[in-house]
Amino acid sequence: MTAAKETLIVGSGKSVFEDIGIAMSPADMLKVNLAAFVSRIIQEKNMTQSAAAEVLGIDQPKVSKLLRGRLKDFSVERLLGYVLALGHEIDVNIGSDTKTKRNVKLVA
Repeated sequence: MTAAKETLIVGSGKSVFEDIGIAMSPADMLKVNLAAFVSRIIQEKNMTQSAAAEVLGIDQPKVSKLLRGRLKDFSVERLLGYVLALGHEIDVNIGSDTKTKRNVKLVA
């Protein structure tokens, strides 16, 4: 008879990066979220990296870096341009107090 395995379930923090001890600024998180959105659009459209490169106006190796999360060479502004190039809208809400939501809504 084998012993039953115990499973330890640990609550998550605000993000996976926080959970593994990587400090992320709000700007870094915005880049990650934008890159994930762009990646999801490319996948949903079943685009090859070459086709995506043509639409985004970049070369295929840059698309590969983007899809693998290598975001060092990508600015928030550049990623926003990719969202627009892929045919989606961007709605930005900024508030002046802590009660107002500060978010970027990407319309799929």
